[in-house]
Amino acid sequence: VSPHGTQTTMAAVRDWFLELGWTNGWAVVGAIAVGIAVAALLAELARALGKAITVKVAREKKKWVVAFEKHRVHRGFAWVVLVVIVEALTLPLLTSWPTVQERAKTLFDAAVIVLVAMAVHRLIAAIVAALEMQEGKDQRLPYKVLGQFLQGAVWTYAALALLSVLTHRDISTLTTGLTAIGAVLVYVFRDSILGWTASVQIASNDLAQLGDWITVPGHDANGRVIDIALTTIKVRNWDKTISSVPTYALVSEGFRNWRGMIESGGRRIKRSFLVDAASVRFCDDSLLERLNGAGLLRPKLETGEPQPTNLACFRRWLEAWLLEHPGIHHDMPTVIRELQLEGRGIPVEIYAFSQGTGWSDYEHLQADIYDRTIAMLGEFDLRVFQELTGEDVRELQPSV
Repeated sequence: VSPHGTQTTMAAVRDWFLELGWTNGWAVVGAIAVGIAVAALLAELARALGKAITVKVAREKKKWVVAFEKHRVHRGFAWVVLVVIVEALTLPLLTSWPTVQERAKTLFDAAVIVLVAMAVHRLIAAIVAALEMQEGKDQRLPYKVLGQFLQGAVWTYAALALLSVLTHRDISTLTTGLTAIGAVLVYVFRDSILGWTASVQIASNDLAQLGDWITVPGHDANGRVIDIALTTIKVRNWDKTISSVPTYALVSEGFRNWRGMIESGGRRIKRSFLVDAASVRFCDDSLLERLNGAGLLRPKLETGEPQPTNLACFRRWLEAWLLEHPGIHHDMPTVIRELQLEGRGIPVEIYAFSQGTGWSDYEHLQADIYDRTIAMLGEFDLRVFQELTGEDVRELQPSV
């Protein structure tokens, strides 16, 4: 409908009220009320039409319909339609009051800016929610972060446009004036700017995703990522507490992502124990015969070393036993090695990978391996090195 046609129509409605005997002021009020009612009907029609179009276009993607309905996107744009139509129908009736007409136009324009920003904000939120539901844990892009950045840009422009309307000044002039306080704005939005930069790096390099197990030592975070936002990343720790870590901290301070371990299907076992150096000796014939009879002597030792030590026999047996263990991942390294002596026995380390990454199974497996290892030391005439206890000291004291 053209502006001239709108003006003529609303003038006809006002004149109809005048013919009923209403004063000019009340006739204008009556005409405005009719215009609001018509605008409300048209806005509701626009909302229903928009919803029907969304359902038809996304008929095979129900999650989009759900997201748009949840964030009330169609109602947000219906409000924009309502105010635009009310403005178009009302302003022509206020020509007799130019000051009121000018102020009403300013208020209508300001309301349109705010409502458009709110509608676009809801649209972005709905699109982000639909994409996250569609891709689930397989999403590679930080949709929420991108959405928050776009929403921030929308509201920044809306604020400038609103200020321009209220002050009746051009946006370019306002922007020039705001440049003077740019340093302050950069300081105020420091976390958002750093978070956005970090989010781009995290997304482009696939450093972290929802559901990843990460460890951020500097922020006492150790658990699953449950939310990635523009300025913070939320981690549900294993003790069920939630840590909020600045997004930029993951890039600037570093963190550990355990996703590679989980995807590999094996979790590292790295445990050491101390062997009493005084119990280490060369194997005599009786010990070799006993180990051979018990099936504990490895063929490599029988032929490769003329007089092996009991610790060497134990290391080879333990390694061979782990290589046959069903709970050990046999496509990954399995090594039994001696570490640097530090005066507290001989440190022997078990280095292997479990078959599976579940926490409970992993802990049970390495505990069982460790227990059996300690129990088998005596078969090789070896002892575990441990510090003296109070009971040991009392036993050493002569009885009176």
